[in-house]
Amino acid sequence: MDPEQPCVLAVGQSQRSAKALTAVLRGPNCKRALDAVSNVANLRTGASEEQLPQDLVLRAEPIVAEDGHVPGVWLGIFGQRVPLPDRGPVLAFRWNVTKGLTESEIGVAERLHMVDYGTDAGAILSVLAAPRYATGFDSVVLDRKEIPHQRFRVRARIDDAVVSGHVSSGSGSTDRFLSGLSIPLPEHVDGPIDGRESLDGLVAQASSRVGVHRAVVRSQDLELLHWYDEPPTGTAWRYRDRKGKSLFNPIDMTSLPSETRPETAMRRGTVRLLHQNGQYQAFHCELKPIPDVENASLATFTVVRRSVA
Repeated sequence: MDPEQPCVLAVGQSQRSAKALTAVLRGPNCKRALDAVSNVANLRTGASEEQLPQDLVLRAEPIVAEDGHVPGVWLGIFGQRVPLPDRGPVLAFRWNVTKGLTESEIGVAERLHMVDYGTDAGAILSVLAAPRYATGFDSVVLDRKEIPHQRFRVRARIDDAVVSGHVSSGSGSTDRFLSGLSIPLPEHVDGPIDGRESLDGLVAQASSRVGVHRAVVRSQDLELLHWYDEPPTGTAWRYRDRKGKSLFNPIDMTSLPSETRPETAMRRGTVRLLHQNGQYQAFHCELKPIPDVENASLATFTVVRRSVA
């Protein structure tokens, strides 16, 4: 278990969790980490913190369900001055709607196809393991039958997150799946959220790399789902209104998706983005597929502010 790499361990009878437990807890701190997990899982302690050699700190925190039991334990080994990380800025998920949302919390979480957007996958699990997450979805949307790409927005009851996604049918099966992104609300957003609203105002501004802008796109049509950072200055794309020209030059729209395949590690080149003056401006770009168990429908899209043409 590497320092500053938190994980989540499932508690209970789960073969997948047992394998994860064996793989994660190795090295000289294994016994102490196991003891901390056991104590926290049995509610003998709340959040646990223990000093380790080499100025490291072992921290364990229970994931407590509404009925009081602990389906999982969040665990991390950190340098003394490293604070507990938040639960991650963006979560990607794929949920089997046909089989229901009423299964055990950790069981549901284990079947999610989680995508790492620069946050630890264990931190994602620690959020999704709570049963409150399931009740945040719009049941009306989930009950509709003929909406292969219906987009929606709801406010989840855990961590004040906004979920944007669509319902689709599984390839070669009759099951229906809920896929999408979960993005925490900015602190200044208050009050109820209309399920019909777009992702307006949810631009993340977390990047410290000046001049670099990252987004999540759907690789088939280059639909921009979420910017990690502010979009490049002057670009005409808005979260709320995209009925006009595409942000991408049409030529780029036909060439970039063909390169987004699981076997393609990355593609670098140029892309032309629509400027507010109505012209297209060229940028350095990088398109990298995000690995997914089922498909490669998502990709990270990175552009450099400095134009190249």
